Amino acid sequence: MLQDAVDTRNGILVVEPTQRSAFNVLLLMPVLMFWLLTPLSTLAIRPFSLTRWFFTFVIPLLPLILAHDGTVSCLRTYTPDELRELVLQLKNHETFEWEIGVKRVWLGPNIVYLIGTPKASSKKLQ
Repeated sequence: MLQDAVDTRNGILVVEPTQRSAFNVLLLMPVLMFWLLTPLSTLAIRPFSLTRWFFTFVIPLLPLILAHDGTVSCLRTYTPDELRELVLQLKNHETFEWEIGVKRVWLGPNIVYLIGTPKASSKKLQ
């Protein structure tokens, strides 16, 4: 995507609302804990029912799947240093102005961003 933006002389904005940190992964733990502790409630409710078991364990797989997806997303997020390395590997990267950083958000996740805009003085390269 970055190389295509440089090649076509289009500006680009990349925003990552997650970061590769234990804190961001731990934010997903309540979903996992809820799913793991749910079996205790079905043991206490009588009489046992397959329907109740189905709706307690099979249907709630969606939160577990979303927690897995969120964890993987956190672990795959680029750091600002990694984004700088990616930019330096781009062909003709010097024809763009690059701004890379972290925006601190109060009571929310820190946002990693990359902004690439074509330099006004550089001509389109063929």
